[in-house]
Formats: sequence, C-alpha cells, structure tokens
Amino acid sequence: MARTISESFNPRRNSLNFLRLTLASIVLVSHAVLLAGFSVVQNINSTGFAEMAVYGFFGISGYLIAGSAIRNRPGRYLWQRFLRIFPAFWICLIVTAFIFGVIAWLSQPAVAHCGLSCYFNARQNGPYSYVYKNLFLHLGQTSISGTPRGSLIPLDWNGSLWTLYSEFLCYLILMALALVGLLRRRGVVLIATMCLWAVVAVIALNLDPPNSDLIR
Repeated sequence: MARTISESFNPRRNSLNFLRLTLASIVLVSHAVLLAGFSVVQNINSTGFAEMAVYGFFGISGYLIAGSAIRNRPGRYLWQRFLRIFPAFWICLIVTAFIFGVIAWLSQPAVAHCGLSCYFNARQNGPYSYVYKNLFLHLGQTSISGTPRGSLIPLDWNGSLWTLYSEFLCYLILMALALVGLLRRRGVVLIATMCLWAVVAVIALNLDPPNSDLIR
C-alpha cells in the first residue's frame, strides 16, 4: 500500500533546514550585491532572486510552523515562536545601536566636530530610542543619530527587519486556524494553498489578473 507524505516524511531527518539555509543565503548575497553597488543580472522577468528565495523560505517555514501549531498547545507554541524571533532580534538592535552605529558615527559623524556625546544624546533618533521604539518588531525608527550616511539606502540600518512583524502576525494567524481546527481539514488547506500559490504566481511573474484594465 502506498504511504502518504506525512507517513513517509521524517520530521527530524530531512533537508528542509538545509533548504532554508540555502534560500536565506541567496537573500543575504543578493542584498549584499545590491548594497555594494554592483551591476549584475538580479532578476528573472522583473522578479529578483532574493524575492524568489524569500517565497521559498517562507513556504517551507510555513509548512513547519503549521505542524508546530497543530502539535502544541497555544502557550507552548507562542513561547517557541517568541524564542525563535525576539532574543535574536533584540541582540541585533543592541549590536546595531551600540557597536555599528558608534563605528559609523566615528567614521562619518552627522554633526561636524562633535564626539560620541552627540551620538548618544540625540533627542529624537538616538541609540536608546532605536532600541525601545523597535522593541516589539514594528519598526518605528530606522536611523540612529543621523547614521548611516553615504550608503545606497541612507538613514536605514537594517531594512530587512520589517519582515519580522509580518512574520509574527502569520504565526498568530496559524495559531488561530489551529484552534478552530481548520489546519486539520485537508480539503480546506489544499484549496487555500492553491489560491495562495495562484496569487504568488501572479505577483512573482508580474502578470496582470483578468480584467485588470477594468480594475484600473
């Protein structure tokens, strides 16, 4: 008798984490190439390699996290999602504010002939406010005391962090779907997945939906 995917799939011995690491590396390299100012082929049909890698990464992650939402109680599920996101995010904020920001200020201060006191005592966008304004994933401040300067995207230290807020919202949506039992209804999940794939395909391939002229 043929086995189902769930019966054949080993939740511990698989290549999914390797695939996610590969896709994350593609995003990292693509961003680095753009920020370094290199002019290379970066897209297929107006869809960037980084964008395609992000779709793949979140597709695999969504599969794994949906399984976690089904297996675990809500409290444990939220605790696992908290540990996955917040500690590393907070460390990133602190390191950016008190190490990279300081280096940027010393190399190119936003205020001429002003020492680190100007950097730390900036009223509206200093390093301390950078940490507490962004503490809960919703980015309320992207620059620190007028840094970074001279980059391709000035006054924005880490533009990729905006995705984490949306990611955590997706965690909550999955938990809600698990609580009402929809994640266990295979037909509903299959139809929803096919609809989402169609939407992503339209976006990724830069296609116009039917009757798009009427929508415009």
